[in-house]
Amino acid sequence: AVGDVERNVSATLELWRRADAEGCALAAFTELGLTGYTARDLFHDRHLQDGVHAGLAALVAASAELSTLAIVGAPLRCGDALYNVAVAIQGGRALAVVPKSYLPTYREFEERRWFRAAADLEAVATTRIAGAAVPMGTDVLLAAEGCPDLVVGVELCEDYWVHVPPSVYAVSAGATVIVNLSASNFVIGKAELRRLLARSA
Repeated sequence: AVGDVERNVSATLELWRRADAEGCALAAFTELGLTGYTARDLFHDRHLQDGVHAGLAALVAASAELSTLAIVGAPLRCGDALYNVAVAIQGGRALAVVPKSYLPTYREFEERRWFRAAADLEAVATTRIAGAAVPMGTDVLLAAEGCPDLVVGVELCEDYWVHVPPSVYAVSAGATVIVNLSASNFVIGKAELRRLLARSA
C-alpha cells in the first residue's frame, strides 16, 4: 500500500507470523515494502520517514515472539541522508541494516533522486532502530539462530544486475543463502528475466 506504513507493517507481520508458524528459518520481504516502491518524492516526506522508524520499532518488538529471521525493505533516514535498505530482524532485535549499493537511473528508474548509495557510508557505520545501535553496511553476514548452516548475505535489486554483484563477496565470505529484495515499476517480461538471472548465478 503506497505511503501507508501502518498497513504495510501489519501485512508484513501477518506473513512473518505465518512463516514462523510453518517453521521457516528465513522470510524475505519486498524492497521498500514498508512504503511501497513507487512512493517517489514522498520518500522525502518527514512524516513518512518517521512512520518507517516507528514501523521498524513495532516489527522489532513483535519479533520477540518469533524465531524466523526476517529481512524487511524500507527507506531509512540516517543522519541527513536517505537510504534504500534491507533490515534484518530476529528475536526482538534489529540485527543489521544493508543499504543498496547500486541505484538505477535509467528508463523507469530514478532512485538517485531520492537515495544515497552504500558507498556514501562511513567505513564503519551504525544507525539506530528501536533505540538500539545497529550495524549498517554491505559487509554483513547473518547467522540465523537455531540454524547454524544458514548464513545469509543480503543485497537489493539492482545490486544483482551489475557485473560483479555484492553477493559474490558474500558467498566468498561464507554466505550459504543470498537474499535479494527486489521491486520495480512493472515491465512486461521482467519477472522471467529475473528468474533467468537467478538461474545463471
